[in-house]
Amino acid sequence: MAMKWRAILAACVFGSALLLVFVWFPSTRGHLEGKVTFVSCPGTAPIYQPGQPTYTCTSLLVPGAVVIAVPGTAVQDSAGRWIIVPSGAGSISVRTDARGRYLLDLVPGAYMVGASESGWAVVDADGFPHQITPAGSESRPVMVTRGATTPFDITISWNPA
Repeated sequence: MAMKWRAILAACVFGSALLLVFVWFPSTRGHLEGKVTFVSCPGTAPIYQPGQPTYTCTSLLVPGAVVIAVPGTAVQDSAGRWIIVPSGAGSISVRTDARGRYLLDLVPGAYMVGASESGWAVVDADGFPHQITPAGSESRPVMVTRGATTPFDITISWNPA
């Protein structure tokens, strides 16, 4: 009879541990997800052509880009804007998938987030490929909330001279 109760108690403890791992732990973290887009514009800035609905820029999703989140502390400046001061803690990074999308599982808090890519080439009018120097996005602040998914798309701009 004692063995039966021990087995039931062990099953309850094991079940509680599973519940803790699969329900409580994920709800204590936040998620940052989005896509990384590479935008190339001719000249030094986007040029608006009258009669055209958009600028003359090319936009591509970036598979294999590295998204980096640097944890920090949120500080409010004199103008009331929030600034993220990076802490000494390590950064968290992930690569985008084949569709240029990413998902970061983060501890709630303030982060500076940006992306970088390398290995791209452009082909000139004569058909010769030219390697593009590695490019990165501007880092932007984002707050990650416990149990929530925050959408955060990143753009890497490249303007040939």
